[in-house]
Amino acid sequence: MTGIPFKHNGRTREGADCLGLVYLYLKENNLEIPDTDGRKITADWYNQDEQRLLKGLKKYMVEVGGPQKFDVLLFKMEGKLKHIGVMIDHHRFLHIREGRKSTITKLKGYNKYLAKVFRHRELVE
Repeated sequence: MTGIPFKHNGRTREGADCLGLVYLYLKENNLEIPDTDGRKITADWYNQDEQRLLKGLKKYMVEVGGPQKFDVLLFKMEGKLKHIGVMIDHHRFLHIREGRKSTITKLKGYNKYLAKVFRHRELVE
């Protein structure tokens, strides 16, 4: 799933934003989450409701400590909770940033931005 171009509100391999990419990855691994909260997602949604992504994740996932495969990572970027990615193993995660293509990154390089880790309810023992 690397090399997917960034597309605001995108939910396909032809283009995705960070939520769309996480949605696609989990769906392809038989873990369903909604791809929206039912409200319009503007390009600067985090300036209107910074807690929006956090609230959405809490509805469908459980906050956990250390990340493992399939866990969703919530990052605080530029002082706002506005970016997510998904773990593909114990050290790397898949994500996409505006203006870039999807990529796999070592979590170690993003630890200073990591705010919370969530696990799909189906994976919680």
